[in-house]
Amino acid sequence: MNLQMNTVRGWFFQAKLDDLRRAYAAARGSCDHDRARLEQQWAAFKAEVDAGAAVLYEEDEDGQVIYDYSEHFGDTNAEIESALSLVRQAFVISLHHLWEREINKFMKTKKYEPKKAYRALEAEGLIVERDELERLRLTCNVAKHSEGGSADDLFGSNSEMFKLDDADDKPAYDNLIVTDADLESFFACVENSGFQRQSTFKAKAS
Repeated sequence: MNLQMNTVRGWFFQAKLDDLRRAYAAARGSCDHDRARLEQQWAAFKAEVDAGAAVLYEEDEDGQVIYDYSEHFGDTNAEIESALSLVRQAFVISLHHLWEREINKFMKTKKYEPKKAYRALEAEGLIVERDELERLRLTCNVAKHSEGGSADDLFGSNSEMFKLDDADDKPAYDNLIVTDADLESFFACVENSGFQRQSTFKAKAS
């Protein structure tokens, strides 16, 4: 009975995760479209420049640059990336909340305690990707609360996730970097560590 119940949990858990993946794809769809269009426009413009039919920048009569087309494309791309960054961070939070909620339901508790959760799932036969789940948890906390212990811990283990411009900068929400690869890795670790459709849980002796 325990094995059957955990298989049912797996179907519900993975279905909710699939829904969240689809929501993420939809949320970033406009940004992906804009970036693809910008890349096409830049490639076409660069081809015109190479052929001598266009110039990279406009100059006034004194030879001073008054408009730089490459800078314009770069600024537009930065705006798209900024929007994507917000989407990624929002879904880091949503993903970890899904994980917390489902594990708390399984453990019949209201307070999520990572180490207890990992041990309980491993005792049931699941292969829990602890390190990546911890990275997800810390990233979620930084995205929600900015500076603090989680930001310091995440910087200590993954300094590449922050862009600190000078020595006085502290790791925080404003300089947090979540890449496409990061979020894909977070989705994968939750999928692999959680309840499975074809359950990997041990059958308990009755």
